[in-house]
Amino acid sequence: MTTVPGFGLETDTTCTLADVTIDASNVNPALREGLRPFGAGQLPEHPIQKLSRSQLRSSEEQRMKMAGAAYGLHAPMRMRMERTLLAQFQRAPTLGSSLSGLHTIMDLDEVVQIEDCYNRMEDCPDNRMHNKSIHELMEARLGM
Repeated sequence: MTTVPGFGLETDTTCTLADVTIDASNVNPALREGLRPFGAGQLPEHPIQKLSRSQLRSSEEQRMKMAGAAYGLHAPMRMRMERTLLAQFQRAPTLGSSLSGLHTIMDLDEVVQIEDCYNRMEDCPDNRMHNKSIHELMEARLGM
């Protein structure tokens, strides 16, 4: 027991764990339940976001249907073959491939987007092709 100066009151300064109560409603749920996976508490996706992501695919399907109706069934097949061939075109390993033929066929070269200017692989300082000759890269690609 100690006396509080100026008041003459005696107080008990010792405290035991049995005297302490914890209100469980104020405790962080992550301490009780553990961490939740990323995105578990996110709101559902807005319908416009779904539409904007699928816009390119749906416009290409519509273009194929229109070509099939106007020119016959061979036209969409030919367009798919051209796109498949242009998607496989690559330059030598040390030169970056921009797939400009595929972009031209799909009319993606008329609009400049933010991805066209920023976040390009050749601007990355930790590039996998850095400090390797064309011969080393071709041997690695062919598994020699």
